[in-house]
Amino acid sequence: MQGARPKFADTQVCVNGLAAKSYQPAPGLDINSALSCSVTPEISDLPLQKQNDTTLGNVKYCCRNGTILPAIIDPSKSKSAFTMQVYKVQPYNIDALHLVPPINFNLVNSSYTCGIPKRIPPSLFPDPDTTLNYNKPAQKTWQVCVLSQSGRRYPIISSLV
Repeated sequence: MQGARPKFADTQVCVNGLAAKSYQPAPGLDINSALSCSVTPEISDLPLQKQNDTTLGNVKYCCRNGTILPAIIDPSKSKSAFTMQVYKVQPYNIDALHLVPPINFNLVNSSYTCGIPKRIPPSLFPDPDTTLNYNKPAQKTWQVCVLSQSGRRYPIISSLV
């Protein structure tokens, strides 16, 4: 995970739980380095100081310390992003395209209203593996929260890449 961290790193669940039983060694996959094996992790944004950290940060629009401003105030601070790798355990690992949308999304600000995820067209992300102007679509994208201000509604989007 880069750009955010789980509030609780339940690594013992990874090493001793269902994930360890269904784990198949693969290049670049070390279950001992997993941050969380919780089905419902609570994810928190990182502080600004981690923005250029190659291990923890280094994701465009990451590390806002939980602060997102309306685009009308500062468009460059109206987005926040993080990346994470999600591995499925049995019996859910059979269908690779079956992705479950985020639930119980909560932004700590009375101006935000979060609800049932609504499927929308996939977000596009710059491909980090090329110097060409090339964007990759997320596997699936959902609208999960809306900023309500002065009668206008601004969507908050969640994507799985």
